[in-house]
Amino acid sequence: MRSDDLLKACFEHADIGLSITDLEGRLLAVNPAYCGITDCTETELRLTADFRTLTHPEDVPTAEMVRALKAGEIPAFTLEGRYIRKDGSIVWVRNTISLIRDDVGRFTHFVQLTEDITEYKQLAAKLREVQARNEAMYQSEERYRELFENSKDALYLHDMSGRYTSVNRAAERLSGYAREELIGKHFSNLVAAEYASHVREQLCRKLESAGETTYEVEMVTKSGQRIPVEVNSRLIVENALPIAVQGCVRDISERKRAQEASRTYSRRLIEAQEAERRRISLELHDQVGQILTAVKMNLHALQKTCAEPEILKSIQENLSVLDEAVDQVRDLSVDLRPALLDDFGLVVAVRWYLERQAKTTGVAAEFISLSLDEEDRFPAELETACFRIVQEGVTNIIRHARAKRISVRLERTGADLMLVIADDGSGFNVKTTLADGQGVATLGLRGMEERAQAVGGTLLIDSAPGLGTQVCATLPVALDKPAIRKMRAAADLVRVY
Repeated sequence: MRSDDLLKACFEHADIGLSITDLEGRLLAVNPAYCGITDCTETELRLTADFRTLTHPEDVPTAEMVRALKAGEIPAFTLEGRYIRKDGSIVWVRNTISLIRDDVGRFTHFVQLTEDITEYKQLAAKLREVQARNEAMYQSEERYRELFENSKDALYLHDMSGRYTSVNRAAERLSGYAREELIGKHFSNLVAAEYASHVREQLCRKLESAGETTYEVEMVTKSGQRIPVEVNSRLIVENALPIAVQGCVRDISERKRAQEASRTYSRRLIEAQEAERRRISLELHDQVGQILTAVKMNLHALQKTCAEPEILKSIQENLSVLDEAVDQVRDLSVDLRPALLDDFGLVVAVRWYLERQAKTTGVAAEFISLSLDEEDRFPAELETACFRIVQEGVTNIIRHARAKRISVRLERTGADLMLVIADDGSGFNVKTTLADGQGVATLGLRGMEERAQAVGGTLLIDSAPGLGTQVCATLPVALDKPAIRKMRAAADLVRVY
């Protein structure tokens, strides 16, 4: 089966609701899970004015949420609300909404992941009711136990030392342990080691505020399998003293796969953009450039056989115009895809690019490669992402920073490639600039972030008016096997039309 067919099949058979709307909110594509949640056919949904007509009037996303998303203040937003089904019944959903951008950075569509959380909301309401009325909880133990046992999500109680005192059947299924094995076990035995400190922090937060916390971790089952879960927990208080922690654990593997599929789609857009850049660059160099060169040779030949001063003057003027056109075609071809990057690698390409920019703009540019040699090569996707970040960063500095000096540092630090771009320019307010979301500089910064994220890296921007700017990108040189498996699985999950 072709990759596209696999992606389409995964989109159709995903347990989580998936939908795509245009910027006006009109539904363009939905999967069967979304139809099941809304109790509408795909045809009925496509004829719907927009997805907001399905939403309870009190739960429609606010204009401020949409504005913040479009402005780039947040990568996505998640909100819980009610859908009104065709028969008038209410279903609770959790929607995670993000934006798709085209290859020039313009927003084109909304992507929405929809989970039916009706049972989860009902359960949470019951648990809050029980929390608020401890005496009533003990009096209605049989009713609570039925609810507790029949929940699809794993429910638990643990004492203040962290040892489980009660779990339900779903907790047994999720963890792989029998109830007798779980009772008395410390919660840290079921949490992946790297998340242990985070869980302890959440417990401290509950103790400080006596409130509820929701967070994501990876749990480790009896068989050693790692499962991403969402934990919602709160303190049980008696006589103003905390006596236990009550919690709900939900398997979010499907949600994680859908999110990874969205990131995979973004990465594929970048790959397609690079392929198109390479194609256009070759056409400019091999076809347009050769045609211009041939015309120039013909004019030189004509110049040698002509004696008319006026005609000779016209030929010379046309030769000057052709020289300028050849230079522009060459510069465009190089900007689109420098051959040095493919042939000689990242270090050589970055050094050449900075020397070229310094010569063209007059801004001093320093390149520090530290332990890296010109012979060092990295995966093509990583080299392309790193070079594009340098290209975009230097372009932003030259256009907006009024800097006198640019410094680019590239080094290998353990399993990562570290890139630092710094300038002594005017600087800017990072939060305000990113919140604007409209300017060319903002699109450039967003593009740099997406390049880093597409190869599993991170990008940090440190700047302030009058103090210059420093951009630091940390890019993994190679993904470990579990990460590679996750990327491949995500690539097979969904195709966005």
